[in-house]
Amino acid sequence: MDKMVSKVDENSISLQIAGNVNFTSYSEIKCIFKDLFNLNFPKLVHEAAEEALSNLEYFLNTFLQKIKEEERELIQDSLKDPNSQYLLNACIKQSARFGKKANIEILSEALKQTLLSNNDALTNIFELALEIIPQLHKNELLAILVSFYIHVLSFREDNPNILEIMISHSMNNYICFGNVTQNQLMHLVSLGIYAFNPFAGDTGISFIKRKYPNNPTLIELIRQNKLPTLKFLVDYYDTNGLVHYHPLPVANVIGFLLIKENIPDLNIDILK
Repeated sequence: MDKMVSKVDENSISLQIAGNVNFTSYSEIKCIFKDLFNLNFPKLVHEAAEEALSNLEYFLNTFLQKIKEEERELIQDSLKDPNSQYLLNACIKQSARFGKKANIEILSEALKQTLLSNNDALTNIFELALEIIPQLHKNELLAILVSFYIHVLSFREDNPNILEIMISHSMNNYICFGNVTQNQLMHLVSLGIYAFNPFAGDTGISFIKRKYPNNPTLIELIRQNKLPTLKFLVDYYDTNGLVHYHPLPVANVIGFLLIKENIPDLNIDILK
């Protein structure tokens, strides 16, 4: 995508985008981004304005790259709705303030899914995710991702080695984030991502057994550490005591968004 940025005054920006994203009336979306930015940040000093504008640029670029051609008209129509503009405004504020620290990739995907959704219950959960995502540390994202795989996601694949490859791909860029602290887990509880149950008792491997009940070879290979990603998942789940933190619907939405970064064709119906 080609993009040019021209400074209009000290605290405003004119974005001109050409290339593989061409909305029928794309100027409407540009104006929404520009106007909301200027309303939120009217008097930034020059240095802060430059950084905020750069962050906005990155968010806009990331958001637009996620929109497929057949989705453009739906997105445009949705952005005319006051609630959609409110959500967009919240994303612009977070992205302009924090840049990549606001988890722009998944924030953009969450915004897109919210604008496209025609399921009111699911839309409400995505809206909550939009508020929460910028507040999450990378270690917290990994905990959510592990919970999502253990409790929700399954692949229709019997071959353990192929299953390992698929899971390794879905965990790409997250597995290196490291353990989550108890304070971070309680932070996730306070955000409504987890429900805390100190009396819960189970193990990561037992969840895998129930997920793939007809595949004893898989369980044995995990125990022998011959499937390193699956072994990492069950060990991480146990080491961090995630059995005591049951994922709530917004956790599953965020987990879905994290997996979708690496598996774009993952269907949202998995959440219904």
